[in-house]
Amino acid sequence: MIRLGFPTVSIYPYSGVRFENRGKIIFEGKCNIGNLCSFAVGQNGVIRLGNNISATAAVKFICYENVIINDNTLIGWESIISDCDFHDIEINGKVQPKTLPIYIGKNNWFAMQCLVLKGAKTPDNSIFASRTLINKNYTAVPANTLFAGSPANPIKYNVSRKS
Repeated sequence: MIRLGFPTVSIYPYSGVRFENRGKIIFEGKCNIGNLCSFAVGQNGVIRLGNNISATAAVKFICYENVIINDNTLIGWESIISDCDFHDIEINGKVQPKTLPIYIGKNNWFAMQCLVLKGAKTPDNSIFASRTLINKNYTAVPANTLFAGSPANPIKYNVSRKS
């Protein structure tokens, strides 16, 4: 049901999966985590991985609050998902939160080297092109949208993943 550290991308040497887990990682079904992937979960962090999740190689999961990745999501190599920016920032006298939850909709596909940051929320059936920065709530955008850019912008509608 859960495969950890298997080789998926031939250009990455086999070296397993790394865990720094002081919180919770919840697997809700079938999950494939490729080699060189890493999990860093803080004391209050909870990562919830839905059914049929696949992360290819060298994906970094960083969670100090809450990361939800819903069913049938594919995460491409060298992507980073982080609900924490680790730094105190003050804007106009107001300290900004270091962490914000991340919510990934069902049937999402993140191509290689996507960066999913704190506060990100994605609609169902979304595709994110390589090196896309996902850094806010995109749920007002309809499902079946292709996003690209830094930050992410919808570039095509009525698209769907076939594999």
